[in-house]
Amino acid sequence: MLTSATPAGDRLYVASDSGFVYAIDRVLGQVVWATATDDPILSAPAASQGAIYAMNGDVIALDAKDGVIRLRVRSGRYQPAVSVRVNTRTIFIAGTERGRGFVDALDSEVASPRWRWSTSEPIVAPVALFSSVVVAGTRGGELVGLDADSGELLWSIVLGGPIAAPPVTSQGIAYVRHTERGGLSIDGPGGESGVVSAVDVARGEVLWRVEVPAGSAAMAGAVSNEVVVICVEDLLLGLAIVDGAEVWRLVMPQSIVTPIAAGEGLIFAGDTTGYFYAIEANSGVERWRFATANGIISAATVANGVVYVSSGGSLYALNTLAED
Repeated sequence: MLTSATPAGDRLYVASDSGFVYAIDRVLGQVVWATATDDPILSAPAASQGAIYAMNGDVIALDAKDGVIRLRVRSGRYQPAVSVRVNTRTIFIAGTERGRGFVDALDSEVASPRWRWSTSEPIVAPVALFSSVVVAGTRGGELVGLDADSGELLWSIVLGGPIAAPPVTSQGIAYVRHTERGGLSIDGPGGESGVVSAVDVARGEVLWRVEVPAGSAAMAGAVSNEVVVICVEDLLLGLAIVDGAEVWRLVMPQSIVTPIAAGEGLIFAGDTTGYFYAIEANSGVERWRFATANGIISAATVANGVVYVSSGGSLYALNTLAED
C-alpha cells in the first residue's frame, strides 16, 4: 500500500507499507530510485532543502537526487503512523505515545531535539504549519498555536468537544472540525453534534463557528477559493470561508475515508470502492469520476494541473480538468 505522494521539483516522492521510499518522474511516471528502510512507512514523506524525510519508527532523511540515506536516528520512540512536517530548518513530528500527545521539533540537518510540546490527550495528527506557527489539536478538544522556533505556547483554545479531524490552514485561518454534545447528528437531532470553527492563527481567536452534522467518520477538510469543504462519512459540505454559511452539500455514493485535497478550483476525494471524484469547489457539482483498481485510503496531491492518487500499490496521475 502506498502513501500519499509528495511533489518536489520534477519528481514525486511516495512511501509504502513494505518500507520503501520511491522517487518517481512526474512526467514519465517512471521510478527514478527506490530505497528500502526495513520497516513499514504509513504516512507521506516530506520534502525540504534537497532531502526527503520519512518515518518508520526511526527518523530518516534521504538525498532527493539518488535516495541515499543521509541520516537515520534510531530513536525507538516513534510509531510508523506518526506524521511528519518540515520547514527549511525543522522537522515537526506529531503523534501519541502511551496515551499522551506530543509535537517534537528536530533539527533538519542532524535530527537533534529542539523542543517538545506534550499534552495529556492524544494528538489529532498531522499538525498544520502556517508561517511561524504550528497548529495542533487534541482529542480532548484543545487547539493550540506553538512558536515554530521555540515551541512556546502562543495561545490555547478549548473547544466544545473532541477535535474530530486534523486542522487545515489557509491565509492565516485554521478550520477545525470538532464535536459537542446535544445537537445535530448525521442521523438527526440529539446526541453528538458537529461544529466547524474558524480560528485566526496569529491571535488564537475564534472568528466564527457553525453547527454541522456529526458522524463516526470525519476526514480532514480542504480550502479552495472562497469555500472550506468538510467531509462527514458520505456527506460533503461547502462552507463560505467568511462566515461559515453553507454554500452547498453533496451526498456521495460511498463514505469518503481519505482527507480531501484541493486545487485548480476543484476538490478531490476517493472512496473504499476505488472511485476517485473531482468536484467543483464553489458549487459542489461533480466534474468527473475515475475508477481505480483498488480502494483509496490515502489523500490525493495536486500540483501543476495534475492530481496524483494512490490506490493499492499503484499511483495514478490524472489531468485535473478531465479523467482522460
